[in-house]
Formats: sequence, structure tokens, C-alpha cells
Amino acid sequence: MKNIRSIFISNVNSDFNANDIMDTLYCQSIATVSRVTLVPNITTYKDILKGDNYNAYIEIANWHETELAYKVIKRLSKSTRAVPLSYSANKWWNIELNTNPEIAYDLANKDATTVNCLVDITGDFIDYQDVRAFDELSALIDQERGSWIKYL
Repeated sequence: MKNIRSIFISNVNSDFNANDIMDTLYCQSIATVSRVTLVPNITTYKDILKGDNYNAYIEIANWHETELAYKVIKRLSKSTRAVPLSYSANKWWNIELNTNPEIAYDLANKDATTVNCLVDITGDFIDYQDVRAFDELSALIDQERGSWIKYL
């Protein structure tokens, strides 16, 4: 059940930074975070002008052995609904499973990512544009090989 390695929080107020998110999860004995990527939550032109909210893509290094951590893991793995997490008196973030975990490792998001060097020693990023190009090239090569075999 502890195989959840990536979570997502939408609409994080810009008053909070990646370290605040890491500290909240750690201080509440939920998880140790390896990296957080904050991407502006832009759905309308007004959002671009305001720039108030971010989507947080969070990579978990390890879950803590606590009842609260267990409850969060259980709710994330058994429900499609978000799990509320209190970060301040009467203020909540809604935690969801991250369906796009490569965001935190994508070279394109390097400037938006905070790496916890205590747990993510390498801090590596992947250029996913190169990976996609490589995959496309590999598919073309395989396709060409298939056509050569017909003529041999």
C-alpha cells in the first residue's frame, strides 16, 4: 500500500512555497518529501494576471510510520476523492494522487522545482522532450527494419 510516490495539491496559495509544503508534511509526521514542483494554476486569462495559485506536484521519499500517514495512504489508494490536509487553523489543502509524476523530474520544470537534497542526493532531471524524440525515432527505426525484412 505504500507504493504511492507522487501526490498532487491544486490551488496552493502563492503565499506558500515548496519548503512550506515539505515542512507541513514532515512536521505532521506524514511523509518526507524529496521534491516539489510548483506550476502556476492558469485556466483563464484572469489567472495569468492574478498569479495567485499554484499546482504542487510532490514526490514522496518515504511515508512516516504513523497513524495519520497510514490514513492518508489508505484514503488515497481507495478513493477517487481528494484527501483534506490541514496546514493551518481552518485551512486545508486537498491531496490527490499525482497522475503525472514525471513533472517533478522534467528538465522543463527545473526552475519551478525545489529538491530536498537531504533525501534526493542526485537531484537529477530528465529532458522529456529528448525522451519523446528518442521514442519516436526508435519507432521509426523499427518500422524501417520491418519494411527491410519484407525485401530480404
